[in-house]
Amino acid sequence: MLLVFGTHGSPGATTSCIFTAALWTAGSRSVGLVDADPTGGTLAAHLRLFQDPGVASLIINNTIDADTLLTCSQNVLVEKLHVLPLPTSASGSSIAVERLAERGLELAQVSTQIPLIVDAGRAYFGTPVVKLIPHASAVLFVMQSAHPPALSSMLFYRQMLGIDAESLSHSDSLIASRDKLEALLSNSFGLITIGPKYFSDEEFEEQIGLPVIASFPYDPLRAYDFGDTLLGVNRASKRFLHASRKASDAIWQFAYPSLSQKITTEEIYVDDPFALAFEDPESIAAASEVHKTEQPDVKPSRRFSRQKGG
Repeated sequence: MLLVFGTHGSPGATTSCIFTAALWTAGSRSVGLVDADPTGGTLAAHLRLFQDPGVASLIINNTIDADTLLTCSQNVLVEKLHVLPLPTSASGSSIAVERLAERGLELAQVSTQIPLIVDAGRAYFGTPVVKLIPHASAVLFVMQSAHPPALSSMLFYRQMLGIDAESLSHSDSLIASRDKLEALLSNSFGLITIGPKYFSDEEFEEQIGLPVIASFPYDPLRAYDFGDTLLGVNRASKRFLHASRKASDAIWQFAYPSLSQKITTEEIYVDDPFALAFEDPESIAAASEVHKTEQPDVKPSRRFSRQKGG
């Protein structure tokens, strides 16, 4: 389970989550995208979804498992992307996130079957999402590359959130020993940067204490036109998609390092990639060869289709 926090204002955390989740579905992998912003859900507005079913539907179930999560989600953008939006009101979102955070162990178990990306909203003191951290495989903070306030304040985010082994060890939902938790906190935190870099990755890590895992381009037009961008309808969309694909692959390697049979999204260009198993490189390679043999003069087919009304 990957937790993604924003660090200030609107740094691009939600759009980064959306593109990462959509690109992770390459090769027929189902991916869950969960809105957990206590200050008010934004995924429903971004993707033009109904508020229900979603997180509120999920937490009323006695057991949270993979089937329940799929039942309570909505499909959008691509076939295997399952989105669980929150109520857009701050009060409704806050209550739903508090209940969700209490069930981190169940979410962690689901994530062994369906990779989960949790849009945790802005990092602030007292956010209930911090309860999910002991159950996460990785935690990323999103920041604009040229935003000095965020750069200076990142030094204090872990302390502000209370992200340390001593405080988390008192959590009722703790699933790891103190030593294992220390290892998690030291090896599973990183940054996602947005926009042109005014600092090198080494300078970011030196000043902030966290490594830069991935970088997304800054292009508001491409970032909010999800359907056309994923289809790569023009040169600008293709450039944005190429950079986003590289970022999503880097995030996958960071969040799920134990899955060595990773196929990068750039390698999958077949007529129906969603019919193939993500974990089976041979089937993907074979299908690609067939595609090239049967249609030598045809460009690789587009992998994404826009959802009507979305």
